[in-house]
Amino acid sequence: MTSHKPLIGREKQVDEFEEIFASALRGEGGAVLVSGEEGCGKSRLIRDGLEESGFRVLVGRSYSQSNVPFQPFIEIAEKSGVPFSFGEGSARQSGSDPKVMTVERLEDCDLRAYESALLESLREVAGEGPTCLLLEDLQWSDHATCDWIPCVVEAFADQTFLLIGVYRSEEIQGKHSVRRLRNELKRRGLYREIELTAFGPKETDALIERLLGVAPSRSLIRIIQQRTRGIPLFIEEFCDLLESKKLLIETPQGLSLGEGAELPMPEGVRDAIMMKLGTLSDRSRAMIEAAAVYGDSLDFENLLAVEDSVEALDELLQSGLLIESESGKGKFRHALLREAILEEIPWTHKRILHQRFSKTLVNQNSPSDVVAHHLLGAGEREAARAVFIESADRAYEIGAFGDSLVLYRQALDLWDAETDSDRRLEAVQRLAQSAQLTGQLEEAKKAWREILESDTASLDLERVAQANKGLATTLALEGRAEQAAPYHREAARLFEEMGDKASATLEWLESCGLATLQARYTQALADADRAKELATETRDDNLLALDIGSRAFVLALKGDREEAYPEIDTAFQHAIRSENPQTLANVYQRLAYVHNYFADYSEATKHFRSAADICHRNDLEGQAEFCMGCMAFAVMKTGDWKEAARICREVLNSEDGDTFPRTVAAGTAGVIAALRGEKRKARKLLEESDTLSHQIGLHVMPFYSRWGLALLAEEEGRDDSAREHYQKIFEIWENSEDRYDVVSSLYTASTYFSQRGLKKDLDRCVHILGEIVSVSGNPEPLAAFAFVQGEKALAEDHPDEAAKHFFQALERIERMNLPLELVFASTRLGQTLLQTGDREKGREHLERALQSAKKLGARPLASRIQTLLEDRKGATASSSSDGNPKSDLGLTRRQKEVAKLLAVGLTNKEIANQLFISTRTVDMHVGHLLDRLDCRTRTEAAKKLVEVGLA
Repeated sequence: MTSHKPLIGREKQVDEFEEIFASALRGEGGAVLVSGEEGCGKSRLIRDGLEESGFRVLVGRSYSQSNVPFQPFIEIAEKSGVPFSFGEGSARQSGSDPKVMTVERLEDCDLRAYESALLESLREVAGEGPTCLLLEDLQWSDHATCDWIPCVVEAFADQTFLLIGVYRSEEIQGKHSVRRLRNELKRRGLYREIELTAFGPKETDALIERLLGVAPSRSLIRIIQQRTRGIPLFIEEFCDLLESKKLLIETPQGLSLGEGAELPMPEGVRDAIMMKLGTLSDRSRAMIEAAAVYGDSLDFENLLAVEDSVEALDELLQSGLLIESESGKGKFRHALLREAILEEIPWTHKRILHQRFSKTLVNQNSPSDVVAHHLLGAGEREAARAVFIESADRAYEIGAFGDSLVLYRQALDLWDAETDSDRRLEAVQRLAQSAQLTGQLEEAKKAWREILESDTASLDLERVAQANKGLATTLALEGRAEQAAPYHREAARLFEEMGDKASATLEWLESCGLATLQARYTQALADADRAKELATETRDDNLLALDIGSRAFVLALKGDREEAYPEIDTAFQHAIRSENPQTLANVYQRLAYVHNYFADYSEATKHFRSAADICHRNDLEGQAEFCMGCMAFAVMKTGDWKEAARICREVLNSEDGDTFPRTVAAGTAGVIAALRGEKRKARKLLEESDTLSHQIGLHVMPFYSRWGLALLAEEEGRDDSAREHYQKIFEIWENSEDRYDVVSSLYTASTYFSQRGLKKDLDRCVHILGEIVSVSGNPEPLAAFAFVQGEKALAEDHPDEAAKHFFQALERIERMNLPLELVFASTRLGQTLLQTGDREKGREHLERALQSAKKLGARPLASRIQTLLEDRKGATASSSSDGNPKSDLGLTRRQKEVAKLLAVGLTNKEIANQLFISTRTVDMHVGHLLDRLDCRTRTEAAKKLVEVGLA
């Protein structure tokens, strides 16, 4: 239609106009109304549409300060130079202009004759060609004009004619004549309307980029969208201002506001608003100024209490400057409108209005924060601060911590920073607690530290203890366990000094818990010991159960079997006497951990389940998730991977779950998926667990996430990556006191290093397990130690010695009933026996490993074992292997058949026909193949199948 740049966000409206013009040129014209807020682009849309439409355009408009009937039509006639006269006999008022019709004269003349004369003038103006009457600003039109428009449209029905009426939608309120016009056009079948709405973020983004020539950042889009409410004219004005003032900088995220830059109001926007306000009566101007001072959300009763003029309020509502949002409530149509008005009100008048509103609101018992806002505006800082504090305290006490945080901020802003009074410190303390409870951790830390640095607070042990406790909790929430623990210990020391042994016990336990997360078991045990001394003095069964249970847990982590079991039994007795279900669940969980860390996974599972059941019965869902997350790991160790994966899904699908159980569940599910060969799923879960572990300071889970990632890298032949993950496991262990969680990964790590001749790395596996078994009473590291000694002997070319070590490892694993470790040990024992020449026993162990791997669902392991068994010469365990045996990805026979046909380019339907199976079955097999191969497309999968020798 036009050579101009296409309108942004108006594609639908442009298409509608093209159809309307085409219909009008076919003689099917009529009327079309174009509506939208001021600045939405109505004029641009119409101008571009008419430019190449072939219509002669005649423009007339209505005016806000004129009440002349038929004004736009008379203007069209006058601008075109066509005389319009109306007989003087029809006008009884001598001396008046016969062509100007006032409201008063309508009653005194022959209206039909007047309309007829005006219509004749319009016909003469229109002539013979295609004609468009464009009537602007119908929101200001009189009743006569709107009532006559349908008649004009029908009068020109025999010509190529179109009438376009334009109005601002925000000013059409109540029984406006435009509403009546729309209804009448609908009744006569002449109605069409094109509505232009404000831009959304997508259109705002496109317009900013067009205007500034550079893509904007999301933050800039959001700021401009909020300030302009998506009005295109305002967006253009803001972009012009930002560019001229050089307030923008280019960043990797796109064009952004410079640091510290604020978004001022463009003069063009302010001028447009001021022109609109210039049409108001004095009373309405006073009313809208009061409304601007009142706030964003208006209460009409309160407004009228300060500016008593219902007529003025009605005028503002009719004009569209204010809109009624609900009965008796309202708001400004646009936030910029209020902003511009506030800038124009003299400071002294604002203060007077704030004073009047504060008195009105106090008398009506309005919300304290609203009253404080007006007191502050009136310059009464102390009174405002007192009201902010009162309101903040009320919000805090009912648990509305988001509200209390905002209110305490406002109160403290009115307090001199040098003021160090008890009341101010109390407000700072509550602000810190509110910030902590709403996740504003930086603000919470700042507030806690302010208390600790206060001279006044130093005289109040209770406040300092609470501040240390609060800062420790905040740091722990940030995942900074190592930094948090000293503050818990200092809080405990202060509580002891005050004689508050119960609070001190809990703080020592918090420190113990953080040290445990960091695998700092010596520190954890020292904290638990001190807590036990204090809890014993309190004779509080609840505290004794919690402390002794934690102590038993740490002893188990250290591998101290002889002391851990008696301690957990004692804790259990105290928990029963406490009659506290939360404490009982906690001790059941600790009991499960003790069994877990001494390789009794069936008992551990039973006790985790008991703990979870207690939690569910007592609405302790958060604690239940902790139990479930840890239980999933124990269930995995028993070999029931299906149930373990189900439990993990339950934890991961929880919408409000805690990060700790999610971290454990993601890591456990990720390891299972990796062992099953589900690469994409495994990688996603393992990376999530690894990330979350670092966020919360959970030191032990990276042993598992890194192990799973190493398994994936091995399966994909990425040797450097696998080695990197295993070496990271060494690094994590060396910075901890771990005696358990590293063990599982060392089975596959030692095999990996042995097969590749990486003797130094293999020696590190031997060293780690040697350190652990020298201090731990857990039988599981002993089995692993025998296994890695076998790998070391094999790497040094001593297969007979290696076979003895592998056999010893297998015996210990069988006693503990560890299915996965049995696969590892049986496989390596079988390979080693084949190398020594004992083919019968070697194949027997390999077949046992294969059956166990299949039962677990460990497809990649089963595939490798199957390859060893199918080798006619027997697989040889080699210390200098070039890599893993060629993998068939753990596919079934049918999946291999599907893979070969997929690789040559057959569709799923063609594969189904060739194999005499359903297409749906093929769909399932292809989906599994894509997941195993970690591919997104069939083409990518076909290429990889060729690479691994399956096609």
